[in-house]
Amino acid sequence: MLSKKQIENLVGSVKKNKKYGFISKELIREEILRYFRINPKSVRFLDHEKSDKFKGIVKSIRAKLHLVYGSFQTKSKDKRKAFLKEIKGKDDYKTHDKILSGSVSSSERLKDYKKLYKDIFKITGNPKKILDLGCGLNPVSYPYMGLDELSYSAYDIDREDCDFLNKYFILMKQYSKLKGKVYVGNLKNSFRKLPKADVCFMFKFLDPLEEKGHKLSEEIIKSLDCKYIIVSFSTKTISGRRMRYPYRGWIEKMLNRINLEFDRFNLENEVFYIIHKS
Repeated sequence: MLSKKQIENLVGSVKKNKKYGFISKELIREEILRYFRINPKSVRFLDHEKSDKFKGIVKSIRAKLHLVYGSFQTKSKDKRKAFLKEIKGKDDYKTHDKILSGSVSSSERLKDYKKLYKDIFKITGNPKKILDLGCGLNPVSYPYMGLDELSYSAYDIDREDCDFLNKYFILMKQYSKLKGKVYVGNLKNSFRKLPKADVCFMFKFLDPLEEKGHKLSEEIIKSLDCKYIIVSFSTKTISGRRMRYPYRGWIEKMLNRINLEFDRFNLENEVFYIIHKS
């Protein structure tokens, strides 16, 4: 049984590496508890911080946190604050692109954002309310949506990203009818309390969410009060290699089983499913 002191000591050890500073203590605690559910015998090494066994535990927890929460980050967080001040309007694509380049996922979509939203809204119609889960920097792609009056609610676990995006939404009030708010949150435990929307984006959101099986993904999809849900998955591995089987058979089988229609299309590095909920 883990003591509170042991958990907090591990949290501190994980966060000694600045790379993991943006991840909340709550999420690190969750990963620690998950690790010891799988490796209960490793508890005996926690009182020997200088041992290779203790260091190995910390390394394993960091590796999982990086896989789930850190693999979509790049190193331009400091620059984006300056870029925000450079934005001259809704149609200032050049500056928006500089900001979007600060995340691996949004950077990969840069040349395709306009086509992406055209393909989505061709099926869903132009939404008035968007919900974006695990949003990263995706809300900054707003100019590519071709929408004017829009309510945008977004959620992410990175507090720095959320603070930055809320400043972006405040700025965009000068140039558009965009009303946005970003919330820090771990959606594993709070997805049933999410607001109603016309369209929900879950770009590269589901793959890192589950440990075994897809029960949580199914619960989230069923619970969302949205007309359409757009789910995407990477077609490359974390190391950048092309996947041999990029489609997700599990989600297609699940959607068929719960009687939800869907459309599927591809971009260069991503496969998208448009799920019809209404």
